[in-house]
Amino acid sequence: MCADTGEMPLTLDRAAVLERDALRIAVRALGELATGPVRAKAELLGGVLEEMRALLGCESAVAAEHVPSARGASSLRVLALCGAGGAHYERGADFAPASDALSEALRTRRPARGVASDGESRLPEIALPLCSREELLGMLVLSGRAEAFGETECEALAPFAQAGGDLLLGFERAGLRARAEEDLIRSQRHLRRGAALDGLTGLANRPSSQRALEDAATRSHVAGLPLAVIVVDLDHAKQLADRVGAAAFDEALARTARALHETVRPSDWTGRWGIDSFVIALLGCDAASAAIVAERLRLRVEGDTFAVWSGAEVSITLSAGVASTGLAREEGASLASRALRAVEEAKRAGRNRVCVSRPARA
Repeated sequence: MCADTGEMPLTLDRAAVLERDALRIAVRALGELATGPVRAKAELLGGVLEEMRALLGCESAVAAEHVPSARGASSLRVLALCGAGGAHYERGADFAPASDALSEALRTRRPARGVASDGESRLPEIALPLCSREELLGMLVLSGRAEAFGETECEALAPFAQAGGDLLLGFERAGLRARAEEDLIRSQRHLRRGAALDGLTGLANRPSSQRALEDAATRSHVAGLPLAVIVVDLDHAKQLADRVGAAAFDEALARTARALHETVRPSDWTGRWGIDSFVIALLGCDAASAAIVAERLRLRVEGDTFAVWSGAEVSITLSAGVASTGLAREEGASLASRALRAVEEAKRAGRNRVCVSRPARA
């Protein structure tokens, strides 16, 4: 730990602002990780480092992951760096804690301040351990500024350090999700090669879709990821067929199938479930995310009109039901049944809407 010489005291108001601004940086990074494509750690963490360096007025910042050894010793592996002090580190290289702040942060799992030496001068330094549920996942080290770090700053940055641990954990989960989606895409390609296809829509028929749902349910459970199922059903299908005839009704089904196929991801399974209904399986989606997909599909179909043989314009609407495994293990057939019950609820509520089934209990 360092002496207090040169330390500028941080008022409670300034500490609250620092805590808020640091948390905003972490939350924004977590949001990018959760909603965007899986990004490299160095790219996303590099942005976090630059923002934290500017916030605290430091010369350099380094983010590293914790590498425990079999003998209980700890080392750190550089993930990202920025600033002049980053020249002392090499991305991907391991290094042992060499300063009081780093050693203290590793020991206590709490932010620690100290003074580091670059061989020519002594630089104020703060080490922020990145933890998730008491497990140390990494470290963020900021050094070199006009005044020493204070104890109040250590306390103000503790919530950021916790959020930073969640960010590193998020990278692990994002990587797991990406691998599971790749496995599912390969599996679905294999299933599609042997699938019996519906002649009208070109989608897999119901038996093939049932097998795909069970496969997706198994893979999602193994990967620890949620699985969502959407069932969509044409509104007033019988009345539509009676009014416009079989050919126009078939056109309505084909248009719905195209809209469905173009709305979902390559990793999602799409199939025909009944005479006027379709099914979608979405790996890694919870109920809320799947409901957004269903609403997007509903709006797209609602806005589509086409002419029939008589010259009249025909428009169609959909009712959709969503079910997700949440944290529980659930068979594909059970998910589809819950989604169908949600479709019935949507129709009772007036049609042309999306209803979500309550998740199964863990």
